[in-house]
Amino acid sequence: MALTATQLDERRHGIGGSDAGAVLGLNPYRTPLDVYLEKRGETEPPDLSDNAAVHWGERLEDLVADEYQRRTGARVQRRNPTLHHPEHDFMLAHVDRMVVGESKILECKTAGAFMAPKWGEDGMTIADAATEAVPASYVAQIHHYMVVLGVDLADLAVLIGGRDFRIYHFERDQDFTDILVRAETEFWRGHVEAGMPPAPATIDDIRALYPTDDGSTLTADSALLDTVSQLRACKESIKVVGARKEELELELKAAMGNASVLLDAEGGTLCTWKAQTANRLDTKALRAAHPDLAGEFTKASESRVLRLK
Repeated sequence: MALTATQLDERRHGIGGSDAGAVLGLNPYRTPLDVYLEKRGETEPPDLSDNAAVHWGERLEDLVADEYQRRTGARVQRRNPTLHHPEHDFMLAHVDRMVVGESKILECKTAGAFMAPKWGEDGMTIADAATEAVPASYVAQIHHYMVVLGVDLADLAVLIGGRDFRIYHFERDQDFTDILVRAETEFWRGHVEAGMPPAPATIDDIRALYPTDDGSTLTADSALLDTVSQLRACKESIKVVGARKEELELELKAAMGNASVLLDAEGGTLCTWKAQTANRLDTKALRAAHPDLAGEFTKASESRVLRLK
C-alpha cells in the first residue's frame, strides 16, 4: 500500500545525510533496500546503542569541533533543528556544526587507525565528488547537506586513530549534486511513496524481499538458463579448488608434524599450526539431561535453500 506524503511526513520519514550514500549505492554497510524498508516502517533502524564506533564518535564530536576551531581560527556553532530542502521536503539535514560568519558546514568524524590509508592528505581541497581522498559515503553525505542548506562550501574534520587530525575543504560539485537530487527524488517518489522496493543489491536484500516461497513454478528464459549454467560451472570450480586446498593442507600439516610454526630461510613466519580451545554448548547433552529447558530455549528458523538439479 502506498503511503501519502502527509503520512510520511507525520512519521518524520525522509532522506537524511547518512542515507544519501546508500541511495546512490556508495555505502558499504547499507543498500537502497535497507533505506526503503526503514522509511516504509517495515524494519526498524539498526540499534547502534552498543556500537563502540558510534558511541565514541558522538563523545568525541565536541573534541573534533574544538580542535578544528583551534587549528583554523574559525568559530563554529551547533545547528540543532532538522532542516528540510525548500523544494524537496523529503531531503533532510541535521549538520554537526555551521562555521560562524560563513555559509559553510562543518562535519566532524572519527575513524580507526586502520582506516588511515583510505583518507587523503590533510588540508586537501575537494571540488570533484569522484575523489578517493574521503570515503564515498561521506562525500555523498556532505553534498546532500550542501544541497539542503543551499551552500557551496563545507569542511570535514576527522580524528583518525585518536592522534591523526585532518581537515578537508569541500567545494560543491554541481554535476554530482544534480545526480544526487535526481536519484533521491526518484528513490523517494518512485519507491518509498509508491511502495515499490528498489532492486536487490545483495543476498541479504534477496532474503528480505523473498523470505518464503509460494509453491509456484517459473520457466527459465535464455538469460536465466545461462545464469544457471554459469552458477553450475562456478560450483564445480569451487569443488575442485576445495579438494586441492585440502590436499595442500594435508601435505603442509604432515610436514610440520608437532611443530607450531613454519619459518622461511630468513626466519620469517610462513604459517602457524597451534592448538586452541573453544567452549561450545553441548546441545545434545543438554537435551538429554534437561529436555524441557532445552525446548524452552529452542527457536525454529526458516530459510530458503537454492539447489541446482
